[in-house]
Amino acid sequence: MAEEKEKGKIRIYKSLLICVPAVFLIVLVFIARVQGSDFTETPAPGIENGTGLYETGSNDSSTNQETMSLSDGTGSKAAGSGESSEESIEQKEMPSYKISFINGDPLPKKTAINIKYGKKIKGMPKPEKQGYKFKGWYTARSGGEKIKAGEASTFTHDIKLYARWEKLNKAVDQSTRSLPVLTYHQFIDTEKGEKAKADLSADYMPVSVFKEQMEFLAGDKYYTPSWDEIYDYLKGKIELPKKSVVITIDDGAASFYDHAVPILDKYKLRATGFIITKHLKKDSIQKFNSRYVSLQSHSHNMHGGNKNKLVTNQPYNDVLKDLNKSVEILGNSDAFCYPFGYKNDSAVKALKEVGFKMAFTTTYGSLYPGMDPYSLPRIKINAGMTISEFAHQIKIA
Repeated sequence: MAEEKEKGKIRIYKSLLICVPAVFLIVLVFIARVQGSDFTETPAPGIENGTGLYETGSNDSSTNQETMSLSDGTGSKAAGSGESSEESIEQKEMPSYKISFINGDPLPKKTAINIKYGKKIKGMPKPEKQGYKFKGWYTARSGGEKIKAGEASTFTHDIKLYARWEKLNKAVDQSTRSLPVLTYHQFIDTEKGEKAKADLSADYMPVSVFKEQMEFLAGDKYYTPSWDEIYDYLKGKIELPKKSVVITIDDGAASFYDHAVPILDKYKLRATGFIITKHLKKDSIQKFNSRYVSLQSHSHNMHGGNKNKLVTNQPYNDVLKDLNKSVEILGNSDAFCYPFGYKNDSAVKALKEVGFKMAFTTTYGSLYPGMDPYSLPRIKINAGMTISEFAHQIKIA
């Protein structure tokens, strides 16, 4: 009996020796599998579903820079947080790259800007080169893509942009649509009994006729350019819309701001008053206060009937003094209108010294690129002109 009990204990010991290691091994395998699943679910940095986002040693620097900036070595989950990579990317600021501007000739003051991917490009310089028209910034010296201000940046690395130029033809370019500059003087409201001076009747435009003409321009969608645009057009730097026209009104009489300015405001048409500043009253400039009206010089006191008062006969220093006085009062020196249309080399020299960019005569004609900016023609609009004649004058320009 004792012998049988001893044999039973031996069998139990043998069974334990076999079972315990097996159970221990099973537990180890289970633990290894659990730990292994944690590692395999999270790809290594830069790896997604077993495929690299970028290959080590790749020459595609743009892909490298963009991807590295977005992943930042964090993998698809933030360490210890369980957050997804999409959430991390949304919180991370987009990368910034540098745009360098090459071959400004001369180089513009600003030769580089920083731009973030997807943001609008701002602050692109516009260089000037004597005898050339600037055509824009391109991604290559020849060919390449033109990059414009206001576009969304798709750059994913630092980049150089190259200036593109077109040589200007110094001769007057009459192959393009010309720019008519219209001239008015006085305005009268005939419905209120206002009358023109007998000897200057052609200069006194009835308000009803002027309104009809401005309504025609607005209805036909004519564009009235700024003086900066007119100057660039003359230099061949820009093209203006085919339907463009310049409206000028000489002398600065009270009828200008009483009758013409309200009509210009109504139809939202830009116009310029060439003002004899000596005749301005203290409150006159305030009366011209319109976003559509620019005041430019017709001289300060060189418009008298006495020929000694004309810009061509005054001593040079007196002309300078007069011009500077008019600019001081008006605050503008974009354009000048010669009194009675008279000009000479001395007058032109004085205008340049004071800072005027262009000047108008009484010669009939329209503007073309390449014209002498100090001998510009205009088209006088007479009071008796019908609307058909008015339209013809503009369209043949």
